[in-house]
Amino acid sequence: MKNIIDIELITKFHDKVNSNSYFVLHRYKNVNEKNQWNIICSCMDWISVAIRNLYDMKNDNTNIDVLSMQTYLYISSIDIIFEAITQLHRVLACDNSIPFKNDNSVFQKSTPFEHMDDNTYFKHIRATFGAHPVNLNDKSGQWFASWPYKDFMDEYDFQVRLYSNKPKQEDITFGIKFNELNNFLNLRYSYLNDLIEMINNQYNNYVLEKKKQIIITEKNIIKQLEILHEEAKNRLDNDYYIYAIVDLLKIFNTQLSSDHTLEKKYKEELKKVIDEIHKNLQNMEIVDLSTDKILYPDYPSSLSYEMSKLLPILSHSTHDPLFDFYLKQINEKSNKEIIIYENDSNNEIFLKVKILIYFKMWL
Repeated sequence: MKNIIDIELITKFHDKVNSNSYFVLHRYKNVNEKNQWNIICSCMDWISVAIRNLYDMKNDNTNIDVLSMQTYLYISSIDIIFEAITQLHRVLACDNSIPFKNDNSVFQKSTPFEHMDDNTYFKHIRATFGAHPVNLNDKSGQWFASWPYKDFMDEYDFQVRLYSNKPKQEDITFGIKFNELNNFLNLRYSYLNDLIEMINNQYNNYVLEKKKQIIITEKNIIKQLEILHEEAKNRLDNDYYIYAIVDLLKIFNTQLSSDHTLEKKYKEELKKVIDEIHKNLQNMEIVDLSTDKILYPDYPSSLSYEMSKLLPILSHSTHDPLFDFYLKQINEKSNKEIIIYENDSNNEIFLKVKILIYFKMWL
């Protein structure tokens, strides 16, 4: 199977689903109170499982019973992929249609099953070769399959005899050709390329729609940040942008007790970050901020341990028994132009630390 299956296609599809700031997650996590994102994840998982199984599958040609069960596993793996592709189509195409319905390009069908399209015929193959061979129903009657066998004088790679529940009904030879099953698999599996294009079109239309929606510009910084926070949630809900805006709100909602020139200078610098967030959200360019180092400046290596512990505490209000120790270390290594006090609020400490780091106020 290794020279038949493009094992990288499911990875390509997975990458597309997770691209563009998780657009697919944002769009499908709640559709009319239904989490269709979970459907997409389940389908991707099981396509990966089935396609890797097929890719590495080896057959035991010496034991017909083992080969029969291996063939059933092979057919079942194709069925998993077929069902997953059908589900993905229903979600991404937003309808209940079935891809390849009424298609008859793959199987040369045997009597009395000529009326079936390829999708239905494949399901009959699956039932006959292992899913429920002792209970087969069709409009032509009820059938029961024998054990599978090979007949080198026949055209099939593997076959069974179908017994009817009608006393005068002749037995039927029903067989499969592996090249037909491989073609059936590849047609359905390759449909992932169509689904990738579907996602591309949906994303491009989404971007065009959002670009037309003008984001309000407010002179009041707090109001502007609140607007941007809502817009960020409505425009892909990107964690990086959301967290940046939350941190900016924390800073601009905080006023140090002393009228500090450095505080004013730092907040003036942060307006560049706000302007870039506004511009990027408006243009639907959800990329890393070129002004990132203003809001998230690099801290000195001498305080890497303390800062790596302190900043998460200030951002998420968690408890750490060494909190006071971290503050003491920072104060000792700063130039004392800004002092962090024990009675400072977390937001005040957060702002002071940002100023200290940004202006490199270290001994």
